[in-house]
Amino acid sequence: MKLQKERDIPAKTTQRIGLAKHKLTTEMGHADPKRREKLSENLFRVIDGNISLEGSDIYWAARLLEAGADPNAKDNGGCSPLGRAARKGRGDICRLLAAKGADVNARDGEGETVLMKAAASGDTGTCAMLVNSGADPRARIGKGPFRDRDAAKIARFNGHEKTAIFLNSTIAIGIVGIENYGRFMLDFKRCIGK
Repeated sequence: MKLQKERDIPAKTTQRIGLAKHKLTTEMGHADPKRREKLSENLFRVIDGNISLEGSDIYWAARLLEAGADPNAKDNGGCSPLGRAARKGRGDICRLLAAKGADVNARDGEGETVLMKAAASGDTGTCAMLVNSGADPRARIGKGPFRDRDAAKIARFNGHEKTAIFLNSTIAIGIVGIENYGRFMLDFKRCIGK
């Protein structure tokens, strides 16, 4: 996806989310706590699509992160921007946030991990990116009605069978090792009759 150039974006749009040009160049990454909090709030709004801006959401998410938005901020429910993007199936923003240092194993207030949120949305590509970035596919929810469910069970519960199969295979690779995975899958297919 091609990011728009700064000159293509009207000044009114940048001012609306607190990204005045002079502040960006002088305070890059050195925002005071109040400003950082406001930038992080706007990052959540961009991910949700609750803010009308000229330009792509990925462009604005990148600009907000450059300006000092916290990639590990938490909303009122304890969800991080990465968790919110994963829940909404926004793989492009998930990749950006992971590259900017967002915690791929962050949990929300209910104990659900970012990988579980991506699995619930059925986004296998984002699940793969998160696992490759270090997300633990064996993590389980610790409380609530879905206690003891991992990401694969959540994917299956939401009707995303391919995502569940992918996540179970990553767990199997971790258990049996990549060198034994082929033999493991043959035995597994025989057990389930395929």
